[in-house]
Amino acid sequence: MELSKNVIAILNEVCSKFGIAIDWTQENIIPYINELMDKIVCYGITINSIIILFHVCIIIAYIVFIKKSRNINFGELDDGDAISIRVVIIASMGFLIGLSMLVWGMDAINNLIKCIVIPEKYIFDYMMSIIK
Repeated sequence: MELSKNVIAILNEVCSKFGIAIDWTQENIIPYINELMDKIVCYGITINSIIILFHVCIIIAYIVFIKKSRNINFGELDDGDAISIRVVIIASMGFLIGLSMLVWGMDAINNLIKCIVIPEKYIFDYMMSIIK
C-alpha cells in the first residue's frame, strides 16, 4: 500500500491533537506507517466480517424461531388469538432484525467492500473519525 500525502497530512493532524511531532524524513517511519495502515485494513476486514457473521446467525435463529413457534402453547387462548399473537411476535422480531440489518449490516458490508477494494478510503474514513 502506498503512503499518500493526504494520509500523512491526516496523521500529522492526529499527532498534533496528541502533542506528538513526527519527523517524516526518517527512514524507519514510512515502513512503520505502511505496516500500521495494513493493520487498520486487517482490523476493518475482521470487525466487519464478524458483524456480518453475527447478522447471519441472528437470521438463522429467527428462521428456527419461526419454525418452532408453531408448537408454542398459549394456554386457554383460542386458536385465532394464539395465531394473532404469533404473527405480532414474528412480525416485530422480523422488523427489528430487518432494521438492524439495514443500519449495521449494510454499513458493515460497505466498510468491508471499502477495505478490500479501496483500503485508502477506509483508512481515510477511520482517521477522520478519530479527528472528529
